[in-house]
Amino acid sequence: MFCRKCGQKLPDNTKFCTKCGAPTLVAEAQQQPIVQNQPIMSQPYQFPIQPKKKFPAWAIVLIVVGAVLFFFLVIGVLGSITDEDADTIANQSETVISDESTVSKVTSKPNNKTDKKDTYSINEAGTSHGATITVTKVEKSSGSTFDKPKDGMEYVIVHVKIQNTGKEKISYNPYDYKMLNSKGQIVDHGFITVDSDTSLNSGELAPGGVIEGTISFEQPKDDSGLVLEYYDNMFDDNAALKFKLN
Repeated sequence: MFCRKCGQKLPDNTKFCTKCGAPTLVAEAQQQPIVQNQPIMSQPYQFPIQPKKKFPAWAIVLIVVGAVLFFFLVIGVLGSITDEDADTIANQSETVISDESTVSKVTSKPNNKTDKKDTYSINEAGTSHGATITVTKVEKSSGSTFDKPKDGMEYVIVHVKIQNTGKEKISYNPYDYKMLNSKGQIVDHGFITVDSDTSLNSGELAPGGVIEGTISFEQPKDDSGLVLEYYDNMFDDNAALKFKLN
């Protein structure tokens, strides 16, 4: 064998060069530590880490839009409930106020029927359903050449004034009037021509309107128990107003 450093030839198994003193391969081999077989410790199995999945952009947009729509839906429902509750409270308040007003009116103002007189006199006004009626004058006639009453009878011509004292328009008609005599007979308005120039026609009156005219009847001569009756409803059997003519 030879020295790796100086090249001197050396006997086998020589550890150091006899010329330069450098260690030989034999010495280096003896200096290497002997590695004994050691048990291999098993490492725990580690699962591979999966990469985090990212939501696509369109999914994020849908979630945001859905959240916004849900928010406005809740606000709308709450607002609707609040408005309905407010309307309910307002309606209940109005009902209570209306009821109180009605009770107040009933207790403070007597019934119109109890306030009405049984019979009115000439030039005394009576009112029913907005129609204020006054008998201003009563005339009697034996007729004319072409229009005469039956024997023992005479024409009774009643002058009336009608005024609308209500808030709505009213109608008037001579056939709304009848006449009661002392015999208990109730006579309708007749077709008499002696008062054709002043006879009351039919029509309507606006609030505040006034009209005057005459209504004629054929009655027993010199009857002292004549009463003019006014019916504000043609289907009503009871007169709304009565006027004593004697």
